[in-house]
Amino acid sequence: MKTMPADGKPEHEPPYTPLGLETFKAHKPLEGYNAVLPAFFNDPRDKCEPIGFPRANFYNLRQTQILQNEYKVVLLYEYAETWRVIWTDGREVPRLLTEAC
Repeated sequence: MKTMPADGKPEHEPPYTPLGLETFKAHKPLEGYNAVLPAFFNDPRDKCEPIGFPRANFYNLRQTQILQNEYKVVLLYEYAETWRVIWTDGREVPRLLTEAC
């Protein structure tokens, strides 16, 4: 597959599924060809701490380690010595985290 620029031209768009296209169009980013004014964006980046993958790598350009076992995936970020645990054992995510991110 050839890499194409994200410029809004139909011939450069990935082959979205109907759900993928609907989800993509629901996002209101502050950057890129489909950027909206700050009053209208719905990107949770200002509410999430740490900002998460891949933004932590893109913004900070530091090392990240990904560890996995049968219960969880752990992302260790060198920048600010932060980490994120993604539980894969079926437990419920704390409500505060699901509302913010």
